Amino acid sequence: MNTAETWRAKVPGAGAYAAYVVLFNTYLWMPVFFLWYLRWLSLSQVLLLEAVYYVAVVVLEVPAGVLSDRLSRRGTLVAAAACQTASAVLVCASSTFVGFAVAQVLFAAAIALNSGSDTSLHYELLQKAGREAEYEQREARIAAWMFRASALGAAVGGALSLVSPVLTWAATALTSTGALLAATRIPGDQTLSARTSGPSTGVGAIIAISWAPALRWYWLLAVGMVVLNHLPYEFYAAYIDLVQGREPGASSAGADIDGSGSSVVWWRNAALLAGLHMAAGSWLASLLASRSARWSERWGNRAVLLSGVVLQTGVIVGMATVVHPVMAGLTLLRGLPRGLQQAPLQAATVPLVPREIRATWLSVQSLVGRLAFAAVLVGLSALIPGNATAAQSLELTLDGAGVIAAGVLAFLLVLHVRRPAE
Repeated sequence: MNTAETWRAKVPGAGAYAAYVVLFNTYLWMPVFFLWYLRWLSLSQVLLLEAVYYVAVVVLEVPAGVLSDRLSRRGTLVAAAACQTASAVLVCASSTFVGFAVAQVLFAAAIALNSGSDTSLHYELLQKAGREAEYEQREARIAAWMFRASALGAAVGGALSLVSPVLTWAATALTSTGALLAATRIPGDQTLSARTSGPSTGVGAIIAISWAPALRWYWLLAVGMVVLNHLPYEFYAAYIDLVQGREPGASSAGADIDGSGSSVVWWRNAALLAGLHMAAGSWLASLLASRSARWSERWGNRAVLLSGVVLQTGVIVGMATVVHPVMAGLTLLRGLPRGLQQAPLQAATVPLVPREIRATWLSVQSLVGRLAFAAVLVGLSALIPGNATAAQSLELTLDGAGVIAAGVLAFLLVLHVRRPAE
């Protein structure tokens, strides 16, 4: 059965699930949020808001996975969409740090509740229909749609901000409400609480499964890619400032505004350009996602996954060694590894994890990746001497990031060569 025939085959709930994924991940707010917060708060407060979000995700990630495993996948996704809707509505109505902080916690809850539950539910829908062999193809196709939705959302969100940023958040509330309605259309899944109290569902089981020979390499790759995928995202805006000969952070803080009353024009242009940049990157990622299952079948799962590591390492090392407009353009490639790897990685791991701990296992994997990234940021900050300028600080940070990326790639390659097959 070819891909088109596979997709046309009806699976109860699969259409509603695909609609949920697309609407939940539209993210119209992405090019606007940082600049919007800066209209009301200082830069230090905005950075503190980001910290609130990351702390909340770390705290909520594993409990959300446990909730999904013990109660209901569908109910967890409904809650995720509801939290995202409430977060967008609150941003529309807020202009204070406290209001925005509560919105960040709600959005963190949405991300935590969605994490692991989405792909677990997808696999189980296919398994119930006896079509789990199609999981990688279907996951790849949904991933492509998700990236296209993110691309469209970034472009539309940036464009809406030309009229009013509030419209961007209002549209986010609408798409999130759509995701909530789509989630309610997914068939109900069996309650698992009666079967999840034994030792096979505890921390020991998570560790044992993660370190099993069949999953160990994939687990380490997934954790490493959380770090590598975040590094260029964290620094690309400051890198673009560096390419333009400005002190890193100048564009975000509005330091290039000339005092002539052009701040609103600058803000809107920055949001639109950010949206177009993100849209281009997400669209490129969708192209790879749509082909990832085919490439995995042709060249092997590990080869495709390692090519994503090589690509992201190239972007990070390029940023560390070359300060040039061409390299700034190549930062668009930073989203490609996720598009390339998402379906092959899930197909290699999700079927091997018992249903009773599947969402929890994925949440733990994400949590470990986030904690590893936090540790990397702390380590990179230690490289910066106290008297360094912003440009020198960024250059040292990028150098350190390049070394870390190359180290992750070498580590995974060595493990792959030592154990080339499961």
